[in-house]
Amino acid sequence: MQDLHLVCEALKEKEVMIFFRDTLRDGYGEYFQTHSKEAMKLVDMALDLIIAGQQQEVSIFRLVSDTQKASKMFLNNADPDYWFRKEYLRYRTIYKCESEYQEIRSYISGNILLDLGCGDGSFANYLIKQGYDAWGSDIVRYPQSQLIPSKFRVLNSYCDIQQDGVNFDTIFIKSVLHHIEKAKIGNILSVLHYCPRRLIIKEEIIPSEIISDDRLLLKYTKLSVHDQLQFLILMDYFGNVIAQGYDFMNLPFSFQSLGQWKRIFAQYNFKLQKVIPACFEHNTPHKNAYEWMIFDAI
Repeated sequence: MQDLHLVCEALKEKEVMIFFRDTLRDGYGEYFQTHSKEAMKLVDMALDLIIAGQQQEVSIFRLVSDTQKASKMFLNNADPDYWFRKEYLRYRTIYKCESEYQEIRSYISGNILLDLGCGDGSFANYLIKQGYDAWGSDIVRYPQSQLIPSKFRVLNSYCDIQQDGVNFDTIFIKSVLHHIEKAKIGNILSVLHYCPRRLIIKEEIIPSEIISDDRLLLKYTKLSVHDQLQFLILMDYFGNVIAQGYDFMNLPFSFQSLGQWKRIFAQYNFKLQKVIPACFEHNTPHKNAYEWMIFDAI
């Protein structure tokens, strides 16, 4: 499921688009330091293209067509050594993993870990290198997988969590829940309650409930709840479909507030133990209103 009509509508919101462009330029210019000007130009060209296609009327067909053109700017399949492809792969497989691990390492319980919705498996692979017995699973097999086949499972659904009878101590679910239809999230949590004692969740939050003096976060919190949601939709779409070419990804945009997630998890006997802010972090191309949530089964 891809609710692309929501993307089309968000592209027409001028205040949201100003903040969205500012955030992307800030993230790309900061992370791709040796190609800062090229990176920000790339952002501008892609945004100008997809915005122009929605000026007259909302058109999902035009969005898909323009997205394919914009994605080619980033992936440049004709040149395997294109700077963006190489630098973003390094970000995804090394820097991002190191950064996330440092943020939550003290909250990991036990040694047998699962990254549910692992994508290309970079984080699970990083955990293995840190000495953990880590596994990865997803409902699709991503290109350029970083995990050896024996440590990865393709799932029929996220409810199909068990891996050859392995009992996991901690399960990570990073930027996955909003890719699942709201009506299905309860089914997954009911299964998860019988697996590990601890869940470590990373999600984009609407609205942000964190007080900070960060420039981008201050701007984000000044947006209306409706505009915050529009921003999250745009960043989700841009970061996955345009910048990485993941046009197969499920995009129901099931974003929730921290309070909503807390209530949903409580219904399935998970208690929120800790919230760790990770909003608009530095040296991140797609800066966003992330928060870590640590839940324990009760």
